Amino acid sequence: MGFLIAGLSAVFYSLSNVLMKKGMRHSATDNGMLITLCINICLLGSLLGISRWLAPVNGNTGDEMGLWLFLAAGFLTAFLGRMMLFNGIRKIGSSRAAGIKNSAPIFTVMFAIIILDETIIGVTWLGIGLIFLGLFVQGYVLFHNEGSKVDQFGFLISLGAALGFGIGQGVRKQALDYFPDPFAGAFFGALAALISFVLITAFKRELLQTIKNNVTLPNRYYILGGIFTSLALLSFFISISFIQVAYAGAILAIEPIVTIMLSKVMLGSEEKVTVPLLVCACLIFLGAGMISLTA
Repeated sequence: MGFLIAGLSAVFYSLSNVLMKKGMRHSATDNGMLITLCINICLLGSLLGISRWLAPVNGNTGDEMGLWLFLAAGFLTAFLGRMMLFNGIRKIGSSRAAGIKNSAPIFTVMFAIIILDETIIGVTWLGIGLIFLGLFVQGYVLFHNEGSKVDQFGFLISLGAALGFGIGQGVRKQALDYFPDPFAGAFFGALAALISFVLITAFKRELLQTIKNNVTLPNRYYILGGIFTSLALLSFFISISFIQVAYAGAILAIEPIVTIMLSKVMLGSEEKVTVPLLVCACLIFLGAGMISLTA
């Protein structure tokens, strides 16, 4: 069950990636952070309320440490990782940005082994190795065949997103050990991201203009992207309630394949899908499949 839900999370993230790229056609400067985070708060908060109504709890379901870890995970993933990913999508396209961001399992595995003391069996390492190989191929192609400064900067931004998502996913699992409620985890993570975004944007004196732009010129693709990001966040939290976070994080690496397919359908010729990119995506997919079958 956990592997299936992790795969569903990857599909939701892919839909969000493509919708955000499509929305960027209509927004020259706004990457959609504010509107997607507001959608996250509204949708995940509603789902949290429904879950508590359907299954009421008596007393506390978790302790304070779990809450702080949820907030930390939200900052790393829903704010820092997502902000860098959206910038990467604008720079190098949704297929490439999602593919590079999927080096996140490298950092998740390291966190799971060192911090969470998770154990990975021998055969599963082969699947992880295929994922690493695919990521190396894509990085090599991007730096050598598309040598412009813009593309290299987009690569580094997307890699930064991978670091945020990778470590943040590990922190999510750690938080669930203290506070075993995936609905609360998804909501508080999104809340931490929104607070971080508002504070930083206000410090840059851009908050009022950002709010005005989103109210006067709402971008329907950003709204849809926020909905699918919310579903992706919740799906991932539910998946790591069943399986190790190292495995769930690796399954998410199928995201670039789904993103590539959706990009061709929804973005047309805007996304250039090359043979090395397909090879990279296939290696990642095979690695993720091997992990799900042997873990």
